Amino acid sequence: MNRRTAATLTLFAVLFWAACGDMDELGDDDRYPHHQDENPRDEVSEEDSSGGGPMWGTRPANNEKNATHDPANRETAQRWEEPETLEDPEPDEPLLSLDCADDPDVCRFCGPAQGVVTECPPGDPSFPCQVWELVNEERTSRGLHALGYDGTLAESAMIHAMDLSLCDYFAHDSLDGTTFFQRCAANGYGGTCTGENVGGGQSSPVSVVAAWMDSPSHRENLLYPHHTELGVAYFEGDGNFGRYWVKHFGRR
Repeated sequence: MNRRTAATLTLFAVLFWAACGDMDELGDDDRYPHHQDENPRDEVSEEDSSGGGPMWGTRPANNEKNATHDPANRETAQRWEEPETLEDPEPDEPLLSLDCADDPDVCRFCGPAQGVVTECPPGDPSFPCQVWELVNEERTSRGLHALGYDGTLAESAMIHAMDLSLCDYFAHDSLDGTTFFQRCAANGYGGTCTGENVGGGQSSPVSVVAAWMDSPSHRENLLYPHHTELGVAYFEGDGNFGRYWVKHFGRR
């Protein structure tokens, strides 16, 4: 009678998150545009009799000959001598670098950006695309032209949103003093960078656009007639506000 041994390996992933309460407070007034043993299988010890998992790498010292020569145990001996080869685990994602400022004591994240929405086809449900549509509704209802969506502006906006969260501050200028105009231009936008709006804590595109419209300086920026393009970033992280929204405006 054939004997078959089945082993099931179950992986559990535990997700930790930091929950931040909704905060509708916006940051600084917008100043733009006028503004981690080699081969661990060989080192794993035998599990206790109550546990039952597989044991890797070495066979028991006692009864070694019996295990090898007893026909009833040949299958077991073969299993000890030639354990199944496991695939190497996927490497961990690299840690995000927060030391791109000239001063090593100053926190600054300057890329690469993650999760950037680079285009907004009709009906796209992503938060950045919803913000873009809502902004254009506000503009066109007042006789202003709609803004195009630009992926390069969205990338520079995401770098700042991640910087705000990872370094845990809330301002237009980075902690090392880098301004919006410097960040936007350094990211390679082909036109003129004309403005930035930032929000923290709002739970939806509707709530963040409403908050910007309720703030005179953010409203002025959103409705500035000389913007022609917009890129939007939304990032959730462990910073004080939890949710970060950044819009970068440009003209070309």
